[in-house]
Amino acid sequence: MNPRVLIIGAGLSGLTTAFRLRSQGFDISLVDQGVLCDEAKLSESVSRTDFSSAPLSNADKENSSSNAFPIVLHGYHHATWTLLKELETDLLLDSHQSVKLEFVRDTQQTIEFRHFPAPSPLHLLMGLLLFKGLPWRDRWSLIKKLEQIWEGDIQLPLDLDSQHVHAWLTTLGQSEEACQHIWDPLCQFFLGMTFKQSSAEYFTKVLTNFFLSSRQNSRTFLPSLNERTLFIKPLSDRIASEDIIVHTDRMATYFQYDSRGITGVKLDDGTILTADVYVSALPRRKFLSCLPERLLAKFSYFSNLSQLDEIPALIVHLETPDTTTHSRLLLSTNRFQWIAIRPHTNNQTQTTLISCVATNNREFLDTPDQQILHELYAQVPSLLGDAINSAHRTHIIRKPQAFLSCKPNISTFRPLQKSPVPNLFVAGPWTDTTLPASRESSILSGNLCAQAIIDSRSTH
Repeated sequence: MNPRVLIIGAGLSGLTTAFRLRSQGFDISLVDQGVLCDEAKLSESVSRTDFSSAPLSNADKENSSSNAFPIVLHGYHHATWTLLKELETDLLLDSHQSVKLEFVRDTQQTIEFRHFPAPSPLHLLMGLLLFKGLPWRDRWSLIKKLEQIWEGDIQLPLDLDSQHVHAWLTTLGQSEEACQHIWDPLCQFFLGMTFKQSSAEYFTKVLTNFFLSSRQNSRTFLPSLNERTLFIKPLSDRIASEDIIVHTDRMATYFQYDSRGITGVKLDDGTILTADVYVSALPRRKFLSCLPERLLAKFSYFSNLSQLDEIPALIVHLETPDTTTHSRLLLSTNRFQWIAIRPHTNNQTQTTLISCVATNNREFLDTPDQQILHELYAQVPSLLGDAINSAHRTHIIRKPQAFLSCKPNISTFRPLQKSPVPNLFVAGPWTDTTLPASRESSILSGNLCAQAIIDSRSTH
């Protein structure tokens, strides 16, 4: 008989864990902390002309919160695509239309990195040869290094995790110009941090998955649908149909523990829920606040979590009545490091949705809305013409702890999904998935957590 499993947290990781375990016959209860655990701060809807405020509707708040980051799907996000197909929400996507990475130069012109219809690694070599964003000497130096790696003449260093991206690129013969205008925007897009802050190991892993594997893996899609539509609601509907007990809008406050393991989870209304197996799918900080002091003192697994940290993000969503038929993805060295542009349907009206993302700048979160919009409107019009001036809906979202920092040596402290407490498991993008924290990492952690629970039962 499978054990009773209590999952705390109904975000993407928690729902994925529940979905996987229920398919294996586990008896599942789920604590949906809902808005009580949402750390995103939403501004009101701000007017372009006078910055006057109008209250956001509940639907606006729900959609803004669940779609804080524009969804970016890469071909190498295998766990994400598998889940989409299982939920049949992949049918909502235009899988034939992918976007190219466009790099914005100081002149405000954009340079595309083109993908060629050739087998790997020829598609990358052809793309590099013709990519004018990199000076010729940098392209040639990089191609020679890649050739040496493929032929086994040189090996990747074993200490990449302790190096910054900038130092690693220097050993590859990349100039400061290339680092500033190409590699830094790529690093901030994939990792959310600059090339002088980020781990070379994470950057290398992402670039390998994206550029150096199959041509399909380097495709990128920008759905206009949000996370709730593509993932959360379909997962919740599947779970509802499986007789899973859901405790709605309750907050876990304490994990009770004795020598046998976790004995119960106390909620904010005083209720204590018990099970055979417990899964925390909470944000890292919230999880730490729920743990007894003696657990932190007894196991380095838990005390090491304090070595991790999150970086902030500020996202501005603009909706304009001007229509576009093709999505675009712009990478920049400006304040907003990347911009996603995609066609959008709002109340059966075709519009354009523009999402501008600024990461790793905590001071920017405290900037007044009016100043944020002034900076944005100074950056964007030169890229998009006058379309931005007609924006009639603007949402500013501040996330103080958006996602896990990718600084060097941080991977050492990311926990496995199976904790040293026999009946406690952990899911979340900040756990050890070998990938930077992302939507793919959230889903992958749920898969790994469910598998760890299944494996633990087989050993009993």
